[in-house]
Amino acid sequence: MVAATVLAGILTVPQRPPSTAPAPGGFHSASPFSDPSLDSSGRDEDGRIFVPAGARVVVGSLDQQAQFHSVSVSWEPQRPERLASLELLYPTDFPFDVVRTEFRNRPRPAGVTYRETGVPPSECQDGNVCRRFAVPYFPSQGTPVERFLIGDLVAAGGRTRVYLAGDCEASRAELTAQAHEIVRLTELGLRDFIEEQLFPIEDLDFDGHLTFVLCDLADPPAPSTQEVPIRGCVRQKDFLQTDRELGGDIIYFDDRLPEGDQLAAVLAHELAHAAIFSIRRQIRRDVSDAGQLPFWMNEGIAHFLEYSVCPESDNLATRIRDYRGHPQSFPLVIPDTFRGRRLRRGPSRAAALSFFRFAASVYPNFIREVLTARYARTGADDDALRFTEVFRQWMTDPALDAAARSLQARKLCRMTLAGTAFVHFEPAETSGFLSVRAPVEARIQVVIVDPPASPDRVAVGPGASAASAVQSPATSKQTRL
Repeated sequence: MVAATVLAGILTVPQRPPSTAPAPGGFHSASPFSDPSLDSSGRDEDGRIFVPAGARVVVGSLDQQAQFHSVSVSWEPQRPERLASLELLYPTDFPFDVVRTEFRNRPRPAGVTYRETGVPPSECQDGNVCRRFAVPYFPSQGTPVERFLIGDLVAAGGRTRVYLAGDCEASRAELTAQAHEIVRLTELGLRDFIEEQLFPIEDLDFDGHLTFVLCDLADPPAPSTQEVPIRGCVRQKDFLQTDRELGGDIIYFDDRLPEGDQLAAVLAHELAHAAIFSIRRQIRRDVSDAGQLPFWMNEGIAHFLEYSVCPESDNLATRIRDYRGHPQSFPLVIPDTFRGRRLRRGPSRAAALSFFRFAASVYPNFIREVLTARYARTGADDDALRFTEVFRQWMTDPALDAAARSLQARKLCRMTLAGTAFVHFEPAETSGFLSVRAPVEARIQVVIVDPPASPDRVAVGPGASAASAVQSPATSKQTRL
């Protein structure tokens, strides 16, 4: 396996040399073009990329700093005279990867399914049991604060306890009923489902129960911001700082929780965080210099499990809609050092959900590899995560249902492309040549997806029969993502 390193939430992986065998669901090995004027990736001497008729073009960025880059794309239909230079087509002055693959009508990832199982939990006898908590609060502006509150036990099951802490908007009777529903959902299979997919949640305070706290957790977002409200919270320090008197395996919920399937979605998301912190706690026990799972991965995996339980989750609906409409505007990877709350909590979450949903369908062990990698804080080598490989496959997946742009002859398409984002271009009716220009920091990836082969299909233009994955000679060496 090749080495990977994560520093401050940035994943770096040396690129693999071209392989003669395709990865599962991946790109095919290199196949040279018959036209001597084109290199192995289908580029001419001016750096233009040959695109056969009907092929899809995807342009993405492997910059993992969540930066935004000015990118220009132009396309010229192929002509018999093979013009060497055109007014709007300029030579590419930086190295980038060109990958060619064939169309594969893969079914949409089925994901995993959750069903209620088990025995209904017993109810709490009374509300006289109390516990002290350090409860977080997220204001609409500024830094989160911590409040020391006494919680009353209002519902309990065989492995679950729910406490009510502080002044809440809803009545105690309403919150008690919701607490019993939290216990029922958790113990009738939801916790077992999350732990089967990820890792068992540790009993850090040795009370034999997973603890939930219903409280006033956050300011409601202003309607003008269209932000998704904060419904739940699992704190890293509760799981990892074992010397904390008030820590433990605790999940905090806002007292304005939804009902039914939407409540199950919120529960699944926060249970996933608890399982993730539990496995990272074990990794840190075994590896002294192990760092934490990058924030974008943590949230992406939690959203993947949330979606598996409730595909119609209100927590995801707006994010998915906005992301599909403008996939080039929302980075998949956002460094842990990035402070922009709106970008971090916005449609980029849908990008991470889509990425992990796709990766889990192609590489069944991918999420477990992600969860058990070291993410060394010292810069030492880590287990390899096939980020470049999976990123390229993911951004060409038809199941993304992302908005596409048109390739118009002799017209520049200027756009702003976020790091680890991409843009789809609709297939052109005729073969032609593509030119791309962007700053080197964007680390542009161009993927040409050939149309489905058919017996009556006539090859048009140079190398039209090629369906291969190649890396340009300039980038076949080890590079940083």
